[in-house]
Amino acid sequence: FMEKNIIFELRYLLCLALAQQKQPRFTTEVQKIAGADHNFLFGFYYRKLGKFDAALERYDESLKERPSFSKAKREKVQVLIGMQDYEAALNLAKLNYENYTDNPYHIQAYFSCLIKGADPIKSKDLLCKLIDDMDLIHSKIAEEMTVRLKAQYEAFINHRKEKGIELIDKAITMDESLPYARMIKFDIAERFADIDMVREVLN
Repeated sequence: FMEKNIIFELRYLLCLALAQQKQPRFTTEVQKIAGADHNFLFGFYYRKLGKFDAALERYDESLKERPSFSKAKREKVQVLIGMQDYEAALNLAKLNYENYTDNPYHIQAYFSCLIKGADPIKSKDLLCKLIDDMDLIHSKIAEEMTVRLKAQYEAFINHRKEKGIELIDKAITMDESLPYARMIKFDIAERFADIDMVREVLN
């Protein structure tokens, strides 16, 4: 007797949760959702499994059906970043950011493409602007993200390893359950050839 939209929203959230946990039940539940959302959810599921090629294919199918699908565009950028194809991700990340300048995930994705691209020094001013934009978003998520962006800027642009580590350690303590700050700490350790810190982060 429930209204159809409520059923859809509940099943959609269930599929996201099952995909996040890599549960096989996902492939059964997602069959009850059609169209662009079906392909988007499969893309998310494959991304969580680390099957980036399959995820990319599904996001492209989703965007064919719904070209303005913001979440699919955001996720496609994340897949390309995961594949370390920063050049391919850059234009879409830029477009996403320009359309939603107050979205912390779009800011972070655009920042990642620039700072991990071929010549991040050329983008110093833009990187600073993105940090400022993130800082203006008053939410707990954005606060932790701001510290992460500052840590990368100090380490990779200013070449200040200790300051970068200080900031990224602060980000880690802000939410111990998130892996993202530790992944950045690994990047910093790798950049400065700090083998002991690489081992520490992996452990």
